[in-house]
Amino acid sequence: MTDGAATIGDQLVSSLADLGCDHVFTLPSANVDPLLKCLASSQTTPVLVANEMSAGFMADGYARITGTPGAALVGGGIASLYVLPAMVNARVEGVPVLLMTGDVPEDFYKDVPFQSARHDGTRSDATFREALGPECCFKLGTSSKDWRTVAKRLGAGKPVYVSVPYDVQGEPDITPRDKEPEAQSGLERDDLLTVQRVAGRLRTARHPIVVLGPRMAHVLGKDALVEQLIQCGMRVATSIGALGLVRHDADGYLGVFGYSGSETARHAILDPACDMILYLGGRPGQRDGAGWSKRLSEQPDLLARIDTLGSAPLELPTFADLAPQDFSDAIDALLVELSGDGPNAASGPSQGHRRTEHHPADLMEHCIAQTQTHFGSELVAFVDAGLHRGAAIRAWRSTGQNDFHMSAEQAPMGWAIAASIGASFGQRDTRILCITGDGCMHLLGQEIATAARYQSPVLFLVANNGGLGSISRRAQTEDEAQALADRTRVDWVAFAGTLGVQGATAQDAESMQSALEQASAATGPFLIDLRLPAETRQGKIDPRAIFLGA
Repeated sequence: MTDGAATIGDQLVSSLADLGCDHVFTLPSANVDPLLKCLASSQTTPVLVANEMSAGFMADGYARITGTPGAALVGGGIASLYVLPAMVNARVEGVPVLLMTGDVPEDFYKDVPFQSARHDGTRSDATFREALGPECCFKLGTSSKDWRTVAKRLGAGKPVYVSVPYDVQGEPDITPRDKEPEAQSGLERDDLLTVQRVAGRLRTARHPIVVLGPRMAHVLGKDALVEQLIQCGMRVATSIGALGLVRHDADGYLGVFGYSGSETARHAILDPACDMILYLGGRPGQRDGAGWSKRLSEQPDLLARIDTLGSAPLELPTFADLAPQDFSDAIDALLVELSGDGPNAASGPSQGHRRTEHHPADLMEHCIAQTQTHFGSELVAFVDAGLHRGAAIRAWRSTGQNDFHMSAEQAPMGWAIAASIGASFGQRDTRILCITGDGCMHLLGQEIATAARYQSPVLFLVANNGGLGSISRRAQTEDEAQALADRTRVDWVAFAGTLGVQGATAQDAESMQSALEQASAATGPFLIDLRLPAETRQGKIDPRAIFLGA
């Protein structure tokens, strides 16, 4: 179709290709029919999903593994609200997810409350404006001029909501075809000065530590920065959301800091000799069971942070706390500053703070390590919420190639099931490992039908202990645990079979190896039902541990 005859729908769909979105995850409805017709004749492939929330999580997984925005298309009204948890998750974690929805014709706005997204029956994007910020919400009319701003927001790592009324989707695009303004890049002067001040302090500190937070996983320049830090002899720790960014045996790598983290990282940060902590793309303060936040509170000149615009404020004193318009620009500037004279030799790993190798301590850890050994370095993991999170963090041996993904700050149940399927469309030749649990399967397990439909190379490893383990451990009495956490143990292999997915059951290392060999022979998705003893849900933990850490 020529530019003169292009419709709003044509322009929107062609813009997806410009963003690098080869796939769009969708559960269609009548009010996006014109968009679907445009999509059918485009180079962007629609992926039909089982429910709208999964479409958002799949777009999330696609974005994490490709480094480009992920896109979801659903109907308006209630259908759009089903995706809201995924969009909130993307906002908190800095993942560029584009949600496109339809809506009733504009003439109906005042008179038809059917499928309204507002409690009072009016048609409004107020819910999304509250969740994402008004600067990330757009309603397209007969001009697609706002699309430039949409692309800019996504490029800055922000999720974006775009609503297109039904009657507008097929209308001609009347956007003037003027020359696009040149993109403005680079930091503001004050922001650049802050980066230079942080880099200068990092070079002169005797025992600094750099902690990589979850939002570092979505920065294009992350690999170069990590390499530079290692070359400088800098000590580096990661949060659970950035575990896949540093090779597990890299010089100076301290391991995971925080929830289920390494003793090496904890001791290094608590060591009085540590004279600077730089936190990139995240914030300390979550799940602190080690008392390190108390130390940071007492030393206002110890901590610096560089994070995304709109990130949650710190409740700890810092000598620098920067949230620039474009987080990637700040990371690029930091790399430039560190590429000169590196820190002195004393910045290398301190004696006694070299990371010690962790050996699998329980069946879940052993089976994760066994799976990684079986499939080799090409395996990429997506990890769900649940007790298995800690096992995955402790057992995984990262290649440093962005091979470990987790919704670190929100941890929505079932996220990894959908996100791993979405990721498989971003790297079709890569085996994706989804580490999930029976609780998550109860929520979004039906989505493995999508993996079967498209023969996605996803291995679902289901930790099946017959209940909600973390709730059981926080229960005060046995009766409370039974009432709130116990569930009938489901045969997930039989469940998978009804949806077209092959599977096998495992209960020990020998049967796990047999299951892995069957998974290797499968051409599409495969599910392993790992039958864990009910005792894995026993033992008491402090109920506050969900906030303070394990």
